[in-house]
Amino acid sequence: MGSAVLIPTIRTDEGTMILFEVRTDNVSQPGEICFPGGRVEAGETAEQAAVRETFEELGIGQEHIRIIREYETDITLAGKTIQPILAEIDPAALDGLVLSGREVKEIFLAPLEWFRKTPAREYNLEKDVPPEALGKYLKNYPNLNYVTLYWEYNGYGIWGLTARILRRFIEE
Repeated sequence: MGSAVLIPTIRTDEGTMILFEVRTDNVSQPGEICFPGGRVEAGETAEQAAVRETFEELGIGQEHIRIIREYETDITLAGKTIQPILAEIDPAALDGLVLSGREVKEIFLAPLEWFRKTPAREYNLEKDVPPEALGKYLKNYPNLNYVTLYWEYNGYGIWGLTARILRRFIEE
C-alpha cells in the first residue's frame, strides 16, 4: 500500500469542523493545505499509518482519535495510492497540539457545513486561469493538464487530492 490520510473532524459548539494542515516550506508542495498522513510502513494497516502520522504531525494521540470509516482508495497523479480514513478527534486534543515544525506550518478548522453549502469550483489547469491563491501552488507543478476542484476558505486554497477527498466525504 502507498499512503494514508486522516480526515479529522471535530465536534464543537459551532458544529462539526474539519482540521486542515498547512505544509511548511521545508517539504514538497510547500504552503499547500492537506490532511495529516503519509506512507504506510511495512506491517502497518492504512488506519495505523494515518493515526501514527497524525501523532507525528500534530501530537494527537491514538486515545483522542475515533476511526469512523475508510473510504475507497484514491490515486494521485503520479499513480500512487492514498487511503482516506475518516475520524473524529476529541476536542480536548486541540489544547495539546504539538505541530511538527519540519512538516506543519499551522493548522486551521473549517466548518463542514460551509463546504456542504459552498460547491467547489472546477478549473481546467490547461485552459483556465486559476485564482491567485491557487496559482501560487501551481508553480510547483509544471505541465498540469487536468481538471481540479478548488475551495477558498478564509484565504486558504484547498485543491487537488485534498479537495477530491473532501468532496467525496461531503457527498457521502
